[in-house]
Amino acid sequence: MKNFIPGLIILLSALISANAVADTPAGLTPYSATYNLTHGNMRLGETTFELRHEDDRILFSGTAQPTGMASIVRSDRINERSELRLGDDGELITLRYDFLHKRGSRTEEELSIDFDWEEMEALSVVDGEEYRLPVSTGAMDRFSLQLRVMQHMSEGRSCPMNFETVEEDEVHEYEVTEEGRYRVKTAAGEFLTVRLDRHHGKRLTIFWSVPELDYLPVRMETRREDRRTARLDLKSLSGPLAERLEKD
Repeated sequence: MKNFIPGLIILLSALISANAVADTPAGLTPYSATYNLTHGNMRLGETTFELRHEDDRILFSGTAQPTGMASIVRSDRINERSELRLGDDGELITLRYDFLHKRGSRTEEELSIDFDWEEMEALSVVDGEEYRLPVSTGAMDRFSLQLRVMQHMSEGRSCPMNFETVEEDEVHEYEVTEEGRYRVKTAAGEFLTVRLDRHHGKRLTIFWSVPELDYLPVRMETRREDRRTARLDLKSLSGPLAERLEKD
């Protein structure tokens, strides 16, 4: 009996953990991913994205800061955070977005967006200035757009996809298209990816996403008028999502 009880506890713990993973919605497995940020051949810094669940909330956060030689001349730090929940239909519903850009102890830019779904509007506060913007069902902040794409692709939906985002004092439209399969090598390994292009006017953001990892991007690249402005390459991945790499 003494040996039976510890074994039972271990078994129950394993079952609870298995159910928790099984209940995770498609495309929303928790993770922490760190990327190297480069411009041309110059390494500028690191960016970390983290997805976690707290009670009925889904929290998606990001931090960016300079590293190496760039940190000598720049002391910038950017923090972003989206708070969401799942609707009855399983769709992500954005509740709030926060953005803070600091250089040393000085605040360069501060932004918050609260989504009021009863009034179908978003209250955006940009450096103290308030803007009330009408929104459509499914609107979100631009930061959580990445999660929405991962969720939809993991559910087997097809491109093109169209999304509405609230950015500062404007509402924007984005289209996401699928552009083929590519093998991509980063510091975290080599991956077979699906290329997803996010279009907005003259701006293009390209995501090389891995289907087996909930369509997590292992490379992201921004372009404007066909010129690359910045690139993120996956450096490391941890959390429950990373366990799929270990199984492979």
